[in-house]
Amino acid sequence: MLVQRVALPTVRVDSWTVLGDDDVPVEPIERYLAYLTDVDRSPNTVRAYAYDLKDYWTFLAHRGLDRTGAPVSFEGVARFAGISRSWLYGQSDIRAEIERLRDATRRSPSPPIPAVERSSDASLHARLEAALERNRHLMEGNQRLRRQLAHALGDQRASARRASTIT
Repeated sequence: MLVQRVALPTVRVDSWTVLGDDDVPVEPIERYLAYLTDVDRSPNTVRAYAYDLKDYWTFLAHRGLDRTGAPVSFEGVARFAGISRSWLYGQSDIRAEIERLRDATRRSPSPPIPAVERSSDASLHARLEAALERNRHLMEGNQRLRRQLAHALGDQRASARRASTIT
């Protein structure tokens, strides 16, 4: 995906668009950026929106949900892309994609784990071995402490008996 400057022939103001991997403007983004240009938004504003929408579109295209683990919502997408929720609701194709992704994440019994945080089998095995070794060490320490406590309680009881027999 690429943010591309658009030189409009009828006006001397530049605009911006987002080209997909096929080098064709991404239609929903093109409509919104054209709208911003039509309502006389600054070219810098249109350019900033173009980059944000490119990032958002890439996010959806690559299942950014898998990388971030974030649930999909209209509010979250609007915040991520820096656009209004009302605009998202008005774009039928974007709305359908958000609803599809939102429904897909709702079906999961637990929140998805981002791909970068998933462990390999070897890593899980190593962590399990380390946890088992730590448990063995803690059990030995616990047994030592119980023996020491038993001796301390025995000493305390013996001291209490001696004190009661003296008085």
